[in-house]
Amino acid sequence: MLGHKILSKVLLRCNRIIYRRKGMANKIVSRIMLILALVCMSTLAVNFQPFVGASEGSWVWVKDAVAGAYGEAVVGTDDAIYVAKRSSFYRYDPSDNSWTPLAAPPNPDSGDAFKTGTTLAWDFGDYIYTLYGAATVDSRRWFYRYNIALDSWEALTNTTADQGEGDAMTWVGADNCIYATIGGEQRATYFMRYDPSADSWSDAPADPPEGMGDGASIVWAGGDFLYALRGEDDEVSPLCDFWRYSLIDDVWTAIASIPADAHSGGGGGVGDGGSLLYAGFWLSDYENYIYALSGNQANPDSIPDNRTYRYSISLNNWERLADLPFGVGYYVGCRLGYADGNIYAWQGTPSTWPGEGDDLAKYELPPDSSSPTIGIPSRTPEDDVLPEQPANVSVNVTDSESGVKNVTLAYTINNGTSWENLTMNPTINYNVSSSLYEATIPGQQAETWVKFRIATYDYAGNNATRDGTEPHCVYQVIPEFSSALILPLLMIFTLTVVILSKKRKMKP
Repeated sequence: MLGHKILSKVLLRCNRIIYRRKGMANKIVSRIMLILALVCMSTLAVNFQPFVGASEGSWVWVKDAVAGAYGEAVVGTDDAIYVAKRSSFYRYDPSDNSWTPLAAPPNPDSGDAFKTGTTLAWDFGDYIYTLYGAATVDSRRWFYRYNIALDSWEALTNTTADQGEGDAMTWVGADNCIYATIGGEQRATYFMRYDPSADSWSDAPADPPEGMGDGASIVWAGGDFLYALRGEDDEVSPLCDFWRYSLIDDVWTAIASIPADAHSGGGGGVGDGGSLLYAGFWLSDYENYIYALSGNQANPDSIPDNRTYRYSISLNNWERLADLPFGVGYYVGCRLGYADGNIYAWQGTPSTWPGEGDDLAKYELPPDSSSPTIGIPSRTPEDDVLPEQPANVSVNVTDSESGVKNVTLAYTINNGTSWENLTMNPTINYNVSSSLYEATIPGQQAETWVKFRIATYDYAGNNATRDGTEPHCVYQVIPEFSSALILPLLMIFTLTVVILSKKRKMKP
């Protein structure tokens, strides 16, 4: 609205100049047209700038580790990366770039301890939990945990359903329990909850909408929701399904699919090596994001895939990040883990693949430089505010990349000696890139000066502030005439009119 008024004034001034100085009209018009053209060109240049920010991060090769195998998975514990592979267990320590074999997992039956569908979950404390997985013809339900401090394993209560390719697991700090999808392409898929305090499984949570398979992965993002890649269902039909599970409502919802498009002769979709990672527990600037690998593509062959992605929780959309320096796929299992300020990816593929299947790389996260933008606030009433009359303040807040997390209005009635904070609530388009936010300043006494400022944070931890020094952020409560004073003033006015009328009549 303010922009329209300013534009109208500029145009009016131009017209006046043109009509007053007809001899200079052409020159003035030409200059105006040139300025408008430059403005338009600048706008286009801004609008068509390539995306910058998270995509500028890069994958850096770290070291050779071990090649992959059936029965593998990765988990990060803030200070180290742990890798399960067949009948072995390893730790990578970023502090000295070392790769260390740990206590071998117990083997409850013949063959390898870890099989297809192996998955790991850290409880943010002493233990790493693991589903052992199962080969196609197996009926296995083994569930163990690894004691980090003691380098030892402990058997826990078996799962109540057969494990398989669709196994995925995450720790949920909201109730200190494990949530897991269990099953696979040859089995039904169940969603279960494990309570460590009781060493028991519950099948009470609602099962996922459809079966899960190779590339299935699940993460908790610190709130009321879990996020999951469905993975493959039959290995030849590309699937990009991405789901959200509500811990409160016990409901699964399909959300924006991962953009794992077909390329390099493959069919696309999520497959072996599909992975999810939430790093927001450690990096406040990235608490809005989930990182992902889509794994190898569907039909016709297992094609190594080095694509990586990032999902914005607030905007419900995906973007593609820098490619890995190697391809992942063929073996089922999560490849991502967080440690020491970086996201790590283990190749975990056959030694015959490019990169020899044993590479370890890290993604160096760039600083997230995106500035929520606070518009010019408006106030109702727009003009005078009367004693004890509330004042509603509204403002448009925009963050096209990370999304607006919160907006706060602070006001003072003693020239900044103290401030009162009010939460500004969204009125439209909640939780997307641009919303109108409102809060109401309580009514104040007559002649009170009120000053307010607005601050906002986005989901990447960036902030912006209108500091309250602008004229539209300050107002004074105007005294109003009381009813006791109105009657005497009216009587005085009436008497004055009568006296003046009589004087006019008395003139000769």
